Amino acid sequence: MPLRPPRGLLLASLTFLLLATACSTGSPPVAPTPPTPPAPTPPPPPAAVQVLPAPPVRRPVDRAQAQCLALAMYWEAKGEGRAGMRAVGHVVLNRTQDERFPDSPCAVVYQGGEDRGCQFSWYCDGRSDEPTEAGSWLTARALAQELLAGQLPDTTKGSLFFHARRLKTPWRVPRKKTITVGNHVFYR
Repeated sequence: MPLRPPRGLLLASLTFLLLATACSTGSPPVAPTPPTPPAPTPPPPPAAVQVLPAPPVRRPVDRAQAQCLALAMYWEAKGEGRAGMRAVGHVVLNRTQDERFPDSPCAVVYQGGEDRGCQFSWYCDGRSDEPTEAGSWLTARALAQELLAGQLPDTTKGSLFFHARRLKTPWRVPRKKTITVGNHVFYR
């Protein structure tokens, strides 16, 4: 077993060495100074506040009105994809807000009856109104829900009328062109 010097002797030896070193250098012994802590970092500048638009107000959706709107979008623009169907849907909804037209999607879609005074040609063409293309019908139904719930802004700039691009303007009254979506031209 190794022998250890008494603790006091060890402390005295260490003190002697420190004093001897101080005497030989001519300066008093200096206890080591603890490192200074780094200066605190300033808080980051406040981040720019991003103002987000309020989410659209969700309205309850009436199933019958959604069905009428979906049929109009499907038959008028099933080949136009989501953008074309959405534009047709906005025309129907814009009409419900205009005093010259009925105030519900079904009343707008079926205005004029099945005679030639109808507003939408698919309704008075004498053919079946049952959708035949499942994918387009699903898109039209989903869009009708979104539009009636107030989730989608109007892409037609308030349009109340539209016609296929292949047709000459079918109105005697001049209208303001707002946008072209796919094969349809929209007007206010």
